[in-house]
Amino acid sequence: GKTKAELREELCAMLHETETLFAVHPSLDYDNMQHQHPLFGIQTVPQLLRTLWLHEQAHQDQIVRILASPQFPKAA
Repeated sequence: GKTKAELREELCAMLHETETLFAVHPSLDYDNMQHQHPLFGIQTVPQLLRTLWLHEQAHQDQIVRILASPQFPKAA
């Protein structure tokens, strides 16, 4: 139920919060911090961020394919 602008604003805010988190804590060793992923097992913070990035990229690729599909409804 959110507009495209609202979704984009929220995504930008989340990215800014993540960047701020890293900027505020530059001395932390993110390579030694671990997260237990249900499918991929134990991941470091950089590995987790890569997994999130790849997941988001897959969604972006899906959107591009759907919008390019001749079956996708075009605006009236």
